[in-house]
Amino acid sequence: MRACEANAYRCALGIAGCIGIGVAIGSWGTQLSPRSCPHRLRNQQVAAVEQLWRGRQTEPAIARALGMARSAVSLILRRLSLNRLTLLEPKPPLIRSVRISVFEAV
Repeated sequence: MRACEANAYRCALGIAGCIGIGVAIGSWGTQLSPRSCPHRLRNQQVAAVEQLWRGRQTEPAIARALGMARSAVSLILRRLSLNRLTLLEPKPPLIRSVRISVFEAV
């Protein structure tokens, strides 16, 4: 495979290969999804980011502590649906006051 074909293969594979979706592309006619993705974030990294975020650390502080890019930390938090501080502690349900009429109080 020549270099230009290798680049076309990598570009065609794109993100579909990393998330495990089989994609038939061009004249190859085969599924191009790899069995593994070596640059995918490990579960330990995801757990460490979540733990530090729940400890109220900022994204840049988490990135510095774990030696990761800030964009990777942001991506992990979006995947976990924790990308906003308000999502850490959801709002409690509203307690509506009940109005008691004069006749019921007696």
